[in-house]
Amino acid sequence: MPPPKLKVGLAGLGRMGKRHAMHFLNRTPRAELVAASTPDDAELGWATQHLEPWGVTPYKSYEKMLDHQGLQAVVVASATSVHVDQALKAIAANKHVLCEKPLSTSVEVVRTPDPSSSPYQASPPQSSLTSAELPDSHDPSSRPHPPAPT
Repeated sequence: MPPPKLKVGLAGLGRMGKRHAMHFLNRTPRAELVAASTPDDAELGWATQHLEPWGVTPYKSYEKMLDHQGLQAVVVASATSVHVDQALKAIAANKHVLCEKPLSTSVEVVRTPDPSSSPYQASPPQSSLTSAELPDSHDPSSRPHPPAPT
Protein backbone atom coordinates (compact mmCIF):
# COMPACT_ATOMS: atom_id res chain seq x y z
CA MET A 1 0.00 0.00 0.00
CA PRO A 2 1.47 3.41 -0.92
CA PRO A 3 1.98 5.94 1.88
CA PRO A 4 -0.82 8.49 2.29
CA LYS A 5 -0.40 11.84 0.57
CA LEU A 6 -0.46 15.13 2.45
CA LYS A 7 -3.59 17.08 1.41
CA VAL A 8 -2.46 20.63 0.62
CA GLY A 9 -4.29 23.90 0.01
CA LEU A 10 -2.68 26.88 -1.68
CA ALA A 11 -3.40 30.53 -0.80
CA GLY A 12 -2.67 32.89 -3.68
CA LEU A 13 -2.31 32.12 -7.36
CA GLY A 14 -0.01 34.89 -8.51
CA ARG A 15 3.46 34.15 -9.90
CA MET A 16 4.67 32.11 -6.91
CA GLY A 17 1.29 30.51 -6.24
CA LYS A 18 1.11 29.19 -9.80
CA ARG A 19 4.63 27.79 -9.44
CA HIS A 20 3.68 26.01 -6.23
CA ALA A 21 0.48 24.68 -7.82
CA MET A 22 2.29 23.20 -10.80
CA HIS A 23 5.01 21.82 -8.54
CA PHE A 24 2.45 20.00 -6.38
CA LEU A 25 0.66 18.64 -9.45
CA ASN A 26 3.79 17.44 -11.25
CA ARG A 27 6.72 17.00 -8.88
CA THR A 28 5.55 16.15 -5.38
CA PRO A 29 4.49 12.51 -5.17
CA ARG A 30 3.86 12.53 -1.38
CA ALA A 31 1.52 15.55 -1.47
CA GLU A 32 -1.74 16.24 -3.25
CA LEU A 33 -2.99 19.73 -4.06
CA VAL A 34 -6.69 19.57 -3.18
CA ALA A 35 -7.67 23.24 -2.90
CA ALA A 36 -6.54 26.71 -3.93
CA SER A 37 -7.83 30.15 -3.00
CA THR A 38 -7.55 33.62 -4.45
CA PRO A 39 -9.76 36.71 -4.27
CA ASP A 40 -8.66 37.68 -7.80
CA ASP A 41 -11.13 36.74 -10.55
CA ALA A 42 -8.43 36.31 -13.23
CA GLU A 43 -6.44 33.97 -10.98
CA LEU A 44 -9.63 32.10 -10.11
CA GLY A 45 -10.25 31.63 -13.85
CA TRP A 46 -6.73 30.25 -14.22
CA ALA A 47 -7.41 27.81 -11.38
CA THR A 48 -10.67 26.71 -12.95
CA GLN A 49 -8.89 26.03 -16.24
CA HIS A 50 -5.60 24.55 -15.01
CA LEU A 51 -6.26 23.06 -11.57
CA GLU A 52 -9.91 22.01 -11.39
CA PRO A 53 -9.48 19.34 -14.12
CA TRP A 54 -6.91 17.69 -11.80
CA GLY A 55 -9.35 17.55 -8.87
CA VAL A 56 -8.31 20.80 -7.18
CA THR A 57 -11.20 22.82 -5.75
CA PRO A 58 -10.82 26.57 -6.35
CA TYR A 59 -12.10 28.98 -3.68
CA LYS A 60 -12.56 32.74 -3.74
CA SER A 61 -12.55 32.73 0.08
CA TYR A 62 -9.44 31.69 2.00
CA GLU A 63 -11.54 30.90 5.07
CA LYS A 64 -13.77 28.53 3.07
CA MET A 65 -10.68 26.81 1.69
CA LEU A 66 -9.49 26.19 5.27
CA ASP A 67 -12.72 24.22 5.80
CA HIS A 68 -12.03 21.96 2.79
CA GLN A 69 -12.65 18.36 3.81
CA GLY A 70 -9.40 16.56 4.66
CA LEU A 71 -7.12 19.59 4.23
CA GLN A 72 -3.93 19.07 6.25
CA ALA A 73 -1.52 21.79 5.15
CA VAL A 74 -1.52 25.25 3.60
CA VAL A 75 1.06 27.00 1.45
CA VAL A 76 0.73 30.77 1.83
CA ALA A 77 1.84 32.38 -1.44
CA SER A 78 -0.54 35.32 -1.45
CA ALA A 79 0.22 39.05 -1.17
CA THR A 80 2.79 39.77 1.54
CA SER A 81 0.32 42.03 3.33
CA VAL A 82 -1.83 39.01 4.28
CA HIS A 83 0.90 36.40 4.94
CA VAL A 84 0.75 36.74 8.75
CA ASP A 85 -3.04 36.73 8.89
CA GLN A 86 -3.38 33.70 6.62
CA ALA A 87 -0.59 31.76 8.31
CA LEU A 88 -2.08 32.36 11.78
CA LYS A 89 -5.57 31.38 10.62
CA ALA A 90 -4.19 28.14 9.19
CA ILE A 91 -2.30 27.41 12.42
CA ALA A 92 -5.45 28.10 14.44
CA ALA A 93 -7.25 25.61 12.17
CA ASN A 94 -4.57 22.98 13.01
CA LYS A 95 -3.01 22.99 9.54
CA HIS A 96 0.67 22.66 8.75
CA VAL A 97 1.93 25.89 7.17
CA LEU A 98 4.57 26.79 4.63
CA CYS A 99 4.64 30.57 4.25
CA GLU A 100 6.45 32.33 1.43
CA LYS A 101 8.87 35.00 2.51
CA PRO A 102 8.69 37.55 3.86
CA LEU A 103 6.28 36.79 6.67
CA SER A 104 5.66 40.54 6.84
CA THR A 105 7.29 43.79 5.83
CA SER A 106 6.89 45.05 9.41
CA VAL A 107 8.45 43.56 12.52
CA GLU A 108 5.64 45.04 14.60
CA VAL A 109 3.04 42.97 12.71
CA VAL A 110 4.65 39.69 13.67
CA ARG A 111 5.66 40.63 17.21
CA THR A 112 3.11 39.53 19.81
CA PRO A 113 4.21 40.63 23.30
CA ASP A 114 1.84 38.19 24.99
CA PRO A 115 0.94 35.06 22.96
CA SER A 116 -2.27 34.68 24.97
CA SER A 117 -3.43 38.04 23.57
CA SER A 118 -3.31 36.72 20.01
CA PRO A 119 -6.74 36.34 18.38
CA TYR A 120 -5.47 33.10 16.82
CA GLN A 121 -5.31 30.30 19.32
CA ALA A 122 -4.50 26.86 18.03
CA SER A 123 -6.62 24.01 19.28
CA PRO A 124 -4.82 21.20 21.09
CA PRO A 125 -3.26 18.74 18.66
CA GLN A 126 -5.42 15.76 17.78
CA SER A 127 -2.59 13.41 18.62
CA SER A 128 0.95 14.00 19.71
CA LEU A 129 4.00 11.99 20.59
CA THR A 130 5.48 12.13 24.02
CA SER A 131 9.19 12.79 24.36
CA ALA A 132 9.62 9.13 25.39
CA GLU A 133 8.32 8.09 21.96
CA LEU A 134 10.77 10.28 20.03
CA PRO A 135 14.15 8.98 18.89
CA ASP A 136 17.09 10.35 20.87
CA SER A 137 18.13 12.49 17.90
CA HIS A 138 14.91 14.47 18.39
CA ASP A 139 15.53 15.11 22.07
CA PRO A 140 16.50 18.80 22.33
CA SER A 141 18.70 18.13 25.36
CA SER A 142 20.84 15.71 23.30
CA ARG A 143 21.54 18.26 20.56
CA PRO A 144 24.74 20.28 20.59
CA HIS A 145 24.10 23.95 21.23
CA PRO A 146 25.81 26.66 19.19
CA PRO A 147 28.30 28.74 21.13
CA ALA A 148 26.86 31.83 22.76
CA PRO A 149 27.53 35.05 20.86
CA THR A 150 30.38 37.10 22.28
